[in-house]
Amino acid sequence: MLRFLLHALRRPILISPFDGWLSLPPVARTFLPDATADEAVTYNRARKAMAITLLLFRTGRTANCLTRDIEAAATALGWASVSRQTRAAVRANLGVLCTDSRVYR
Repeated sequence: MLRFLLHALRRPILISPFDGWLSLPPVARTFLPDATADEAVTYNRARKAMAITLLLFRTGRTANCLTRDIEAAATALGWASVSRQTRAAVRANLGVLCTDSRVYR
C-alpha cells in the first residue's frame, strides 16, 4: 500500500507539444548493417510506429483510436502507408503511454 502511495506522489514526466518533424534514428540499413532481413523489417516498423505513436499521443489519442487516425498521422509524418503490424504496434505503444501515471500530455 505504501509503495502505491509513493508511486502516486512521483512527479510526472511532461511531454512537450509536437512542433515539427521528429528526429528519427537512421533506417536499419544504415543503423544495423549486419541485421537479418527480419530484424531490419522489425526495427523499421518499430521506428515508424513510435513516431506515429508520439504524434497521436501528443494530440490526445488513446489506444482505441481509429485506423484512419493512424493513417492520417503517418501521412502527416511523410509516410504513404502503414502496415497492419505497424498499426498494432502504434496501439500497443499508446496503451503503454496512456496507462503510465507518470506520463501525461
